[in-house]
Amino acid sequence: MEKQSYDGQLRKQCFSIPELCEAQIAGIKKGLETTIPVENLQRVRKIILTGCGDSYLAAEASVPVYKKYAGSFACNFEAYRSIDVARNLKLASEAGETLVIAISASGGPALSLIHIS
Repeated sequence: MEKQSYDGQLRKQCFSIPELCEAQIAGIKKGLETTIPVENLQRVRKIILTGCGDSYLAAEASVPVYKKYAGSFACNFEAYRSIDVARNLKLASEAGETLVIAISASGGPALSLIHIS
C-alpha cells in the first residue's frame, strides 16, 4: 500500500494543521497586543471561555489545554455558555482581573457579550 495513492484534500488539510495553528496563534497574539494594553493583560487572574452551541463545546474542551499550557498566566479558567456570561456573571469586583474569550463561527457570542462591557 502506497500512501501517496490515497493523497487527497482531507489528508493535505490534516498535514497543514501545524502551520495553521502557528498562524492562528500569531493572529491572536497580534489581536491581543493591539486591543488590550500589556499592563491589563498582566493583571488577568481569571479567564472565561465562552461560545454558543459547538463553540461552547470547543470552549469547554479547551479549558484543560489552557490550564496545562497557560496555567502561569492566570489561576482560574472556566467555560460558560455565552448567554450565561452575559446575563448572570457579575464582573464588577473582578472586572480588571477577568478576560472573557468568546469562541464563535458566526459572531453571536460577541453580540451577547456587549452587555457586560
